[in-house]
Amino acid sequence: MKPPGSRAAASIAGIALGSVAGGVAAERLFAQVPRVDATWLWWLTPALAGIAVFGLWRLARSGGARPPERAGREDAASEPRLRAVLDHIVDAVLDVDERGAVESSNPAAERLFGFGAEELRGRPVAELLPPPLNAGADAGDLPAHLAGAEGDLREASGRHKSGALFPLELTVSRMEVRGRRHYVVILRDITQRRTQLAALRHQALHDALTGLPNRALLLDRVEHAIRGARRNHRPLALMIADLDHFKEINDTLGHPCGDLLLQETARRMGAAMRSSDTVARLGGDEFALLLPATDAADAGRIADKVARAIERPFELEGNSFVLGASLGIAMFPEHGEDSSTLMRHADVAMYAAKREHRGHALYEPGQDRHGLRHLALKSELHAALEGEQLKLCYQPVVDLQSGRVTGVEALVRWSHPSRGVLGPDEFIPLAERTGLIRPLTLWVLRTAARHCRAWATHGLELRVAVNLSAHNLHDGGLPETIQGLVGEAGRPLPLRLEITETAIMPGSAHALEVLNRLSAQGVHISIDDFGTGYSSLAYLKRLPVDEVKIDKSFVSAMRFDNDDAVIVRSIIDLAHNIGLRVVAEGVEDRATYELLAGMRCDSVQGFYISRPREADDLRAWLRDSGWYPAAGAA
Repeated sequence: MKPPGSRAAASIAGIALGSVAGGVAAERLFAQVPRVDATWLWWLTPALAGIAVFGLWRLARSGGARPPERAGREDAASEPRLRAVLDHIVDAVLDVDERGAVESSNPAAERLFGFGAEELRGRPVAELLPPPLNAGADAGDLPAHLAGAEGDLREASGRHKSGALFPLELTVSRMEVRGRRHYVVILRDITQRRTQLAALRHQALHDALTGLPNRALLLDRVEHAIRGARRNHRPLALMIADLDHFKEINDTLGHPCGDLLLQETARRMGAAMRSSDTVARLGGDEFALLLPATDAADAGRIADKVARAIERPFELEGNSFVLGASLGIAMFPEHGEDSSTLMRHADVAMYAAKREHRGHALYEPGQDRHGLRHLALKSELHAALEGEQLKLCYQPVVDLQSGRVTGVEALVRWSHPSRGVLGPDEFIPLAERTGLIRPLTLWVLRTAARHCRAWATHGLELRVAVNLSAHNLHDGGLPETIQGLVGEAGRPLPLRLEITETAIMPGSAHALEVLNRLSAQGVHISIDDFGTGYSSLAYLKRLPVDEVKIDKSFVSAMRFDNDDAVIVRSIIDLAHNIGLRVVAEGVEDRATYELLAGMRCDSVQGFYISRPREADDLRAWLRDSGWYPAAGAA
């Protein structure tokens, strides 16, 4: 007959196998069910293990009813098989006696803890499973605590031979063999699982491009900061920041360059903030900044610091680019006492800062009206394109050498049924963001062509300048569209296209191709608002451009500001040296007109000559003003 110890070992091995089998079955079952919907199934593992334990325990007990000779032979045959299987399972198994000492272990347990089999035998299990699993330093207290864990799947810490702690998952089964209590502890290292879960949590709460917290994590931190601010009676500031001119650069240079700009912007914002602050990316070129324990005055100073950091030139592919930033500030508790209200009010303030061309703006209740107006205009612009609400006005351009009108600039206006006449600054950005810029540009071109044909029948030969968006330069069908706009005699439309510096930044091969195709059709191209961007005349020399228009911000004050006068004179001289014509915008008085003539500027436009006029009114003005050489024929 087998010794009692062998019978106990075989029973314990069977129980361990039953527990592992139950766990494996549960693992396989869970693999077929989405993790988020199967939380309750994880409680099934102890139940499966318990069923297996009970069955094998009953089987072990029933061995006493067998004939002694048969029982001995079967035990002798089954024990090596059970031991062999136990030695090859991946989970660690410890047999712990009622005193809390390890009686036996399998190779997986030895690898898990770094001890050999002999080193584990007799070692208090409290050394392997430190607090908080065990109840105290006394190993004798451990079995009672293990008994309390019986049937549960729980996480704990294990201590390696080196002293390092690591996370593990364990289940405990209890049995009695010949009057002695034993605990079978099955353990699994979950370090990799913890690492994977941490990575998934990070991905769920952080922006993949910049590594910054995303909207979900920001809102959680805002709520936490609000609770702290309310408890400590301290203010906090929430900012929304939107980059200026980013869309033009992204559309012109491509998304890879845009991504590099966003990453560098995130780095600069983080460097400008305190360690207690949070910088988050909300999406696109929009960021948020959370500043605990900050009043409105400090928030304004930090907003200026962030804006200055972003305005430093960015270096990309050997070229320098400058972005701006518009920041809106909302304060707790003055502007809201929950995260959603603060976010909305900071967003409203940001749009106010962008609309008023300020670096930052503090939320004011009256700004909400503008935010609602902005949303309403989005839906109304599409209807305006289909109806009769848009109209073109034309501002004359005078050649300084002859003193005569040689062309006009087309300026679109929106005759809104309830809001009155809206200028392009109020709806062109909306058209760009909503994808309506292409049909709007086509409407302007076709309307200008129709007016040109009408003027020609009255003997008026005027070159019409039309402004293009950076989005238009990515429309491969634009050259064909313009080519179709010919006069009745088949002559090309006397057209000049005006584009901003940022629309043709270096690196956009597609935009350059569109410009070259337009130039080959006889279309003249001007650089509008020159001096406000950061392109160079040397770069413009390589483009199919024949004219630059000096921005009115330099022209309007040049009589009083010597620096502006020096800038204007320098632009005129440099442009002439590389064969470009120069037009000055914003001429509002005779003195500025004569000053520009003395600088050898080619053409001017502004209120001194005429305000923008509708097509029919322009004909009458040309007839009576004396600015047009064939005024009598008009």
